[in-house]
Amino acid sequence: DRSGTLTSDIVARLRGIYLDNRREIFLTAVVYPPASEGPFAAQTVSIECNGRRVAHYSIPERAEITAIIPTGVVGDDRLLHIDFRVSVLGSPSDFGIGNDHRTIGIGLECLKLE
Repeated sequence: DRSGTLTSDIVARLRGIYLDNRREIFLTAVVYPPASEGPFAAQTVSIECNGRRVAHYSIPERAEITAIIPTGVVGDDRLLHIDFRVSVLGSPSDFGIGNDHRTIGIGLECLKLE
């Protein structure tokens, strides 16, 4: 089962089945703030897996980040729920930046689980 949702509480959520729950999982992502100035420029992101915070990053520019998900976070059901919590979520127009009404937080260029 794979799905992704954006919720109103500043979370992008991914859910899926992870086949081996006896090893650490390395989550690597390429992320970037949606703007270089204004409220989106100093974005932070926390990564939570199955309700446990595994990493926290400041994202001032495009960066590759890696979070280590320890053994024991994935239970016997082998389900992995990944939450990306960002510090600022809104539309550029909310902050007086143009007429863009899309809700944005961080840009996600790549996501890899190993």
